[in-house]
Order: sequence, then C-alpha cells, then structure tokens
Amino acid sequence: MEATFEEPTKPESPYKFGDCMIDDMTKKAIRILRDRKMAVPEGANNRLKAIRRVFTHGLEAHEEYVKSNPARDVN
Repeated sequence: MEATFEEPTKPESPYKFGDCMIDDMTKKAIRILRDRKMAVPEGANNRLKAIRRVFTHGLEAHEEYVKSNPARDVN
C-alpha cells in the first residue's frame, strides 16, 4: 500500500496519490491504481483488496473523515 502513495496520479505529474485528499480517492482513482498492476493480475487483485481494507477501517475508525468506501464497487 505504501508504494501507492508515491505513484503519480497521472504520468509526468508531480501530484502523487499520497497528496490526495480523501474525497479525491474516487472509484476512478482506485481503478487507475488497480490497472497499473494488470501485468500481474494477482498484484492488481491484492492492491484492490488492500485499498478496500483501508477504507473499511477508515469508515469504522474515522467516520468523521471517511464517508464511503469507493473501492467496494470496483471489480
């Protein structure tokens, strides 16, 4: 998961996923992170599962900040 924080949101962008506000982590953003691991399908699945767990934890422990789990609806 920590490696995703250093990934740019777009090629050549200085803006990284670790810089994103929680509301910027949309289904589209999560699909981008998943798809970057498509060369290794199990890696893509594991990344998606990890992101789901982070949001699930956030909903339980930090409901004042995390309002939904956008990863839940990404296949």
